[in-house]
Amino acid sequence: MLLILLAVVLELLLPNTALKNYVKLVVSLMLLVMMLQPVLSLFHQDPEKWLYSLVEQASQQEKAIDIEEKINSQKKEIDQFFDAYTSEQVAVQLKDQVEEELASRHQMFITHIAVAETAEEPGVAIEVHVGSSEKPESSLGAGKPIEPVSIEIDTTDGRSQQKPVENKDELALFLADEWGVPESAITLVREGGVGE
Repeated sequence: MLLILLAVVLELLLPNTALKNYVKLVVSLMLLVMMLQPVLSLFHQDPEKWLYSLVEQASQQEKAIDIEEKINSQKKEIDQFFDAYTSEQVAVQLKDQVEEELASRHQMFITHIAVAETAEEPGVAIEVHVGSSEKPESSLGAGKPIEPVSIEIDTTDGRSQQKPVENKDELALFLADEWGVPESAITLVREGGVGE
């Protein structure tokens, strides 16, 4: 800045002679050297130190990125755990809400409920595994005498003698009404029982 001010003052003070042209040349060269000083200082530094500082900066940036990625992955794991925990708690509450009435009205029991969020319209998907209330007796039978087994061969179609299974739509409608969700959000899966 000071050099530019000196060049302007010299130009104003010097008369229009050949000397003025030489002074302009010298001042211009000094200005050029002054502007090139930062570039020239690179040649005076130790290249190993300069490269080391560049590598150090790059490694610090990579470490920062790695730490950020680890934090994001841990955040995702925590979110997944929280979602699974929340889903399990909701499933338990849903099961408790309808368990008694389902057993008394429909003679069914819930073996498992899976609740998941969806991007589709209902916003939730509930998969309900149900079984018949007529639970098979324990096969262990400790302390019971062995009973004789008789095998009868029936030539009629076995399906005609099976008990009718309750309408899935009626059960899904009952659950949807009790839980306050659309019927399309409930998927029923039958387990155990006759003909299943």
